Amino acid sequence: NKQKIREFGGIEAVVAGMTKHLGVVKVQQQGCRALRNLSDHNKQNSKRIGEAGGIEAVVQGMCKHLDDKDVQEQGGHALGNLAFDDDNKERIREAGGIEAVIRGMRKHESNKYVQEEGFWVLRNLSFNNELNKQKIKDAGGMNAVERGLQLHKELAKKGEKILEILSISATSSKNPLGAFTFNGGAAPSDWTDEDESGKCDDEENESKRKTDSK
Repeated sequence: NKQKIREFGGIEAVVAGMTKHLGVVKVQQQGCRALRNLSDHNKQNSKRIGEAGGIEAVVQGMCKHLDDKDVQEQGGHALGNLAFDDDNKERIREAGGIEAVIRGMRKHESNKYVQEEGFWVLRNLSFNNELNKQKIKDAGGMNAVERGLQLHKELAKKGEKILEILSISATSSKNPLGAFTFNGGAAPSDWTDEDESGKCDDEENESKRKTDSK
């Protein structure tokens, strides 16, 4: 069914609906969930979602509905799945996804599932990607992970792996991932850190895009 959905334009339809109804929280919840499921263990769908603007749609939804834990959880898991693709790692960073995830983790620090999905994204984004590592650090990602660990001791193994990845330079031969798996997925790729100024201001971003296109 994942293949059929892709072949019949389902990915583009979901992205279009999320973009059209950005202010409707239920649409964002279900849209993020759909992209999460479509991208799970499916390289072709992950690539198509990235090419169809799905990453931008997820990030915009997370920014617009910061107070909604379900959007933050489902959006985080979707971005984490999509970050297995190297091109998508770049897209997530450029779309402000790192800042959006960290902002969601801070807003919902008491929610275990938002923290867990935040760990998932940051871990995959930072593995073998020095630009993402630095961005995560600059955006306060390490502090967000440490705070999550303080409040959710049961996530210790996952959080500590993330901090280890972020602390290892590109020249190191050490592999912090080992056989570690997360949410049923295989060991992923990149990470990043902190900053309150991200790209979660939709009006500011839209204005910038219009200026840049002139």
